[in-house]
Amino acid sequence: MTELRHLQMVIMEIMKDIDAVCQKNNIEYYLLGGSAIGAIRHKGFIPWDDDLDIIMDHKNYEKFFKICRQQLSPEKYYVQEALKDWPMLFSKIRLKGTYLEEPGAYGTDKEQRGIFVDIFKLDNAPKSTIAKKWQYLCGKYVLCYALLKRGYKEANLPKKVLMYSASPLCIKPLRQFFLHQLT
Repeated sequence: MTELRHLQMVIMEIMKDIDAVCQKNNIEYYLLGGSAIGAIRHKGFIPWDDDLDIIMDHKNYEKFFKICRQQLSPEKYYVQEALKDWPMLFSKIRLKGTYLEEPGAYGTDKEQRGIFVDIFKLDNAPKSTIAKKWQYLCGKYVLCYALLKRGYKEANLPKKVLMYSASPLCIKPLRQFFLHQLT
């Protein structure tokens, strides 16, 4: 078995536990991006894919993280919830006792760097074109702040300028304002 195939099998074991929690608690989720393509086209992973992405609507996402902290074994899993346990806008369920080298990874403890499944939240999109553009810009601004907090070092000069321009979001009420624009 190749190293990539082994990684995919470990990810599937994590996903089985996530799926069990979701099934038990009537939480809906969907495969996202390459994970959805792999499931349809390859009946599993895209042969070169090294991750698995799922997405939930706002209600199911909030319910999942409330429940998973109770029902996923804390000895087995590290829950890395968006904007609570790390500065990014998506979450990860990480398998403790594993280590995965990720470019730009966040966290110094080994448990914060384990093999993972990414979990994204799908929020509402506004109806008007102006509101959609505003939400998009707010999302990009918050992402710049998240990358700054994460210590993203691979950015080119224009991206670094944008990241540092988002530093005022360290002020919680301002950050809350922009996050509210995304829901």
